[in-house]
Amino acid sequence: FYFIQVGAQDGVTGDPIRAKVLEEGWQGVLVEPRRAIFEQLVRNYIGREGLSFFNAAICDTNGKREMFALAAPDPSLPAWAHGLGTFDLATLVRHEAELPGLREKVVTEEVQCRTWGSLLDEVRPSKVDLLQIDAEGMDFELVRDFPFQRIRPGIVRYEHKLLSHGDRSA
Repeated sequence: FYFIQVGAQDGVTGDPIRAKVLEEGWQGVLVEPRRAIFEQLVRNYIGREGLSFFNAAICDTNGKREMFALAAPDPSLPAWAHGLGTFDLATLVRHEAELPGLREKVVTEEVQCRTWGSLLDEVRPSKVDLLQIDAEGMDFELVRDFPFQRIRPGIVRYEHKLLSHGDRSA
C-alpha cells in the first residue's frame, strides 16, 4: 500500500494514517513544510522502511514562500494548534474562537515549495493507493492541481471542514 501524505505534521498529532503505516507497513511519501514539525515527523518514524520525507509545501511553483503559523512551542496552546500553518492568514484566524489571542501568536516562516510534478518526478511512484491531504484550507487547490492524468490515486482523502461551499461542491 503506497500513500502520499501532504500536511503530515509530526506524524502523530491527529494523524489519520499513522496506525496503518506502523501496523501494516504502508510505504509512501510524507510532506510537511514547517521545519521544526518536519524534524519531529522524521524522528517519529525513525527506523521505518519505505518512507520518504520532504520538508516542503506543495505549491504551483518551486521556490520559497512565506507561511503563516503559530509560534511554537507555546504550552498555552493545545497540541493540535502547533501544527497549524497556511499561506492564507484568514484561514488561520478562523481558529480564533478556539484559540483566544491567536492573532498575537502568529508568525511567518519561510518554507520551501515544490510542485506536484517535481515531487512525483523525484519519488516516481508506480501507483498511489492513497492521496491524503490536510493543508489548512488549501486542500481544494491541492486536489484540483494534482496531475490525475499522470497517476490516479485509488483514494483521495482531504480535509474539507475549512472549504467554502463552492469549493466543497467543486
